[in-house]
Amino acid sequence: MVLDADGQPVSVGVRGEVAIRGINVTRGYVRNPDANAAAFTDGWLRTGDEGLLDEDGYLTILGRLKEVINRGGEKISPLEVDDALMAHPSVEQAITFSAPHASLGEEVAAAVVLRPDMSVSERQLREFVGMRLAHFKVPKRVVFVDSIPLGPTGKPQRAGLAQRLDISIDSTAATSPAYVSPRTAVEEILASIWVSLMPSETVGVNENFFYAGGDSALAAQFVARVRDTLSIDMSLLTFFDNPTIAALASFVEGELARERENGRP
Repeated sequence: MVLDADGQPVSVGVRGEVAIRGINVTRGYVRNPDANAAAFTDGWLRTGDEGLLDEDGYLTILGRLKEVINRGGEKISPLEVDDALMAHPSVEQAITFSAPHASLGEEVAAAVVLRPDMSVSERQLREFVGMRLAHFKVPKRVVFVDSIPLGPTGKPQRAGLAQRLDISIDSTAATSPAYVSPRTAVEEILASIWVSLMPSETVGVNENFFYAGGDSALAAQFVARVRDTLSIDMSLLTFFDNPTIAALASFVEGELARERENGRP
């Protein structure tokens, strides 16, 4: 069975805590009522694993609940990100973990071991994952290591990995900024594209696209329209890293300046 935080069964396809019972499962802890209260719900042993059941009753394990990354309220299974990283032909091993973030609480990071004689950059890996997962699941940092750090039992240990690898991620506040209207021609163009995709009549140049309700699909449409309108080759990852009008305008204006230097009218 899969249970929610209150110990109630969840619907098919909904994530929750995997619970088990049967003749092969312990009935409880001896003389330890607190442990029993924490571990059992109506005779079901709560395993601490996160999973979901499909319509045919098959169980998919998504990872340990204590390892789930809580990125500003978005719950991310590190195993899902592991799988996306491992799909790259240059990656031999990958482990995803949480890194502290001042405003979001936690951010996604990953350590990767490359295959012998293979190479890939951090940006290329992040773009690769960005084509497969939602924007908030893309690791903000990817570090390359010779081997995956192991815990005391010899198994990969996600907990504390950010500290062991000395990874810190700069914070950008997620609170709503003061409204600033578009100030340049490029900001006006980007704002008009934003408004055409989002349920708003105006947008401030410092408003975050994703905090305003945007998602990866809308981001892909935004990028496509920027390419069509301004003939700028902007990647989806660039958008993920610069999700405000001001930041995008800075990128676009930089690209336009470089093209003028190279002789484009």
